[in-house]
Amino acid sequence: MPVRIAGIVLQVPGRMGFRALGFVMERDCALGVDTLVAVVSAPLALVAGLLFGSQLMPPRKYL
Repeated sequence: MPVRIAGIVLQVPGRMGFRALGFVMERDCALGVDTLVAVVSAPLALVAGLLFGSQLMPPRKYL
């Protein structure tokens, strides 16, 4: 399970993170913080979905 979660976290686009840092560097802190919250919430939602999904569905026996 940890390998799958680490792989999913890497799929989150890094462009938004660089954009948020650019907004903060340009002194547009409100927009930068809003973008950073979106960047952080995306991997959290992916990991939470994987964890809840693994709890709801029974494991396959034939693996």
